[in-house]
Amino acid sequence: MLVFLGFAVTIIFGFLISHLIAKKLNLLERLGLSYPIGMGIFTFLMFIFSWAGIEISLPAYSTLLIAGVGVLMIGKWKLIKKYISSTFRGVKMARISFLEKILIAAIASMVFYTIVVSLYSPVVDWDSLVLYDFF
Repeated sequence: MLVFLGFAVTIIFGFLISHLIAKKLNLLERLGLSYPIGMGIFTFLMFIFSWAGIEISLPAYSTLLIAGVGVLMIGKWKLIKKYISSTFRGVKMARISFLEKILIAAIASMVFYTIVVSLYSPVVDWDSLVLYDFF
């Protein structure tokens, strides 16, 4: 669960920074660029802080990321509210056919199964067992 929180905070960080970099992006482009921008800038900040002598630890960098999100949220709050309300005002949902619903359910179930197996099960593939257990 903490992994998802880390991804979410990184995506929010990148989303807010993308507002500073590019003003005229639609929502899908901005969301698509949020993770790479957030991860790239956060990695650069990690490099700068480790170069300055700050110990590499989860609490230090989590605090750095959350503080960065907080500063950006305070600075861009009115712009973000206006952007979200204007983006969703003209959105119209298309009808989804029965086949598309089945495909979406199949993809969602595979993603859910992968998450459950990776979080609660031991290594199951033979190559991972060979590389891990017999090393």
